[in-house]
Amino acid sequence: MSELPLIPKCKEVIFDTGNILSWSRLRKKPLVSGTDEILDSTDSLVKCWLKQQADSDALQKAEQIRVCCPIHGNQAELERSQMTPEQRAELRINLKVTIWPNAYRHGAISEAVQEALTSLSATDCDSIVLSIAGNSWSRPPNAGGLLLNDVKPLWLELEELHCADVVASLGAADFVPDLLESLHQWAKEKPRICQLHTQVACTTPLRLRNFASANGMQLLTHSDSPDPLPSDRLQQAVAKAFNRESDGQGWQPRWLVRVSSTVRDRGVVKTWGYVYKVQRNNIVPM
Repeated sequence: MSELPLIPKCKEVIFDTGNILSWSRLRKKPLVSGTDEILDSTDSLVKCWLKQQADSDALQKAEQIRVCCPIHGNQAELERSQMTPEQRAELRINLKVTIWPNAYRHGAISEAVQEALTSLSATDCDSIVLSIAGNSWSRPPNAGGLLLNDVKPLWLELEELHCADVVASLGAADFVPDLLESLHQWAKEKPRICQLHTQVACTTPLRLRNFASANGMQLLTHSDSPDPLPSDRLQQAVAKAFNRESDGQGWQPRWLVRVSSTVRDRGVVKTWGYVYKVQRNNIVPM
């Protein structure tokens, strides 16, 4: 690896993989987990993006950068190329937003959703499922798991997006029955989707199935890790992508959005990708 850092002053990066279904190399490579898919696509993304960066001095001075798929162009171009109403009507757009609770600040969910929709050249989506990193069914509230008060500020942000017609339906991933019922009772906009990990889906409690049925809630499964972007693996991946050990130091995930769109009434996946934000406090010495 090179010794001199390429982004020594950078404290914030937003990675936007674009539609990885169009990346033939990733389609051919067997990936064993969502984390592998995120980090492998990040490696390819950064290497392609760096080839488009003619001004290395600007990178040296930048404190914030947005690394996007070169075929997307820059963010201004994305915002100008919005979907037509006819194109949007053909698609069902679903977002899964993962928040790292120790780094959460008000506005993070709105920022994540806006960045994801910009990536799709869309202004709204059909559903958003909230996932909180580190949460799982193995950690109920009485064992240090999530409480309703932990979820409230995040859900309020989602409700604001719903009121603004940015999203039609809201959902939650891996909320134990007590938490899901408490959220449903408290929230103005009720969760309509409940995602369960495949490891527990086969033994879904009758209580949860009955609650979902009585309240018009859709039960879905997923295979995502409780922490889809571990800090150590993230830092290793960034260092490898930028080919500089120092450029990988200190990064911590803030939010992650998995973006997918399917053709309505056909279920054909048209778009699959990730948008995520990382930050660090330290400045790398030159």
